[in-house]
Amino acid sequence: MNGSLSIETCRRNFQAERRVLACKFYNAILWKGVIMRGRGITMVWRLALGFLMLAIAGLNAQGPNPGSLKRVPVPQPTNLPKYVKDRTALVTLGKTLFWDMQTGSDGRQACASCHFHAGADHRSQNQLSKTSDALPVNHLLTLDEFPFHVLANAADNRSAVLRDTPAVAGSGGLFRRIFVDIVAGSAADSGYDAADIPAFSLGGVNVRQVGTRNTPSVINAVFNFRNFWDGRASNIFTGMTPFGDSDPDL
Repeated sequence: MNGSLSIETCRRNFQAERRVLACKFYNAILWKGVIMRGRGITMVWRLALGFLMLAIAGLNAQGPNPGSLKRVPVPQPTNLPKYVKDRTALVTLGKTLFWDMQTGSDGRQACASCHFHAGADHRSQNQLSKTSDALPVNHLLTLDEFPFHVLANAADNRSAVLRDTPAVAGSGGLFRRIFVDIVAGSAADSGYDAADIPAFSLGGVNVRQVGTRNTPSVINAVFNFRNFWDGRASNIFTGMTPFGDSDPDL
């Protein structure tokens, strides 16, 4: 449940967010070579570098450290009374559903299945949404396998590629099944197994499907302006959809 952040809260969080964005952007450029690979510098590349340099340069011009987030007021949705009659009941319901395995169609998968360790997903087996010959189905990941794309010179994305794999680390979810019906009194829905793609099948036996993104932490998520890696969960609370007022079906 996310409300719009106040101007003061945004100001306090801006410096820390700029550090994180600068580091993420820097790593994306170094490890993936996102814009150019063996070509001349393009206008887009120059613009990207410009934004990166501005972000890094601004780190030395930041204001005083705002300190612990415990002193920052928790932002509240401005339209909460429109959708919520009993806030205490809502909080209790949210906590209950977060840990309830019956929310998963198999009666075993809960929100907490992917947000269990410090609010994030620390599982290491069967966490690839796209496997490869080097990293097969149901693979147990090890630290030495990261990063998936390694250059001879990390500061030069045109240098020789020492290691590369198309594998993508995500978060394990449900087995591929065809839904039939809800069964009264049962935690699991009625359904049957369906053949899956090779990435999620081992010797003809399905393994859990894996999403294309690793689960982000929910710790301090109340301070997020938008949620999910692509920001698709709106900061505008409607109680019915994660897309806020932009949902055309509202």
